[in-house]
Amino acid sequence: MIDEIYNYRLNAIEAPRSADEWERLCKGFEDTLTEEQQTAFRDLCDMQSSSAADEMRAAYKAGFKDGVKLMAEIKE
Repeated sequence: MIDEIYNYRLNAIEAPRSADEWERLCKGFEDTLTEEQQTAFRDLCDMQSSSAADEMRAAYKAGFKDGVKLMAEIKE
């Protein structure tokens, strides 16, 4: 259930966008790489992105659980 709440809220929260700057910097950098290096770079970016998403999801779940514990403690 926490995952469902997280996934719903994730789409509802407006996040700052740096896509234009990222695209500009990546384009110039990737142009200096060989095809093999470009593939490795993209794979590394994908891995970093997945790792960051997993960490955010874990932190959200831990925070949600802490909030529930706090509410239960206050209720007592």
